Amino acid sequence: MNDLSKRSVIAPIQAIDLMTAAFDLQRKGSSVIHMAVGQPAAPTPQVVREAAERAVRDGKIGYTEALGIPSL
Repeated sequence: MNDLSKRSVIAPIQAIDLMTAAFDLQRKGSSVIHMAVGQPAAPTPQVVREAAERAVRDGKIGYTEALGIPSL
């Protein structure tokens, strides 16, 4: 059995390709809102923080269904 790592044959993460394209557009003068990866530049809105606090307080902190919340 071959125990060599197969990591080198995995394609690059698509988010990196997306970020590269976004930065290219930005350099060409387009306005870009980066939402692909990493820490957002804007602070979390108060309404979102309050909703998160309610969810924790009400015990709504578990996993959703595999494909997300159906009503959304």
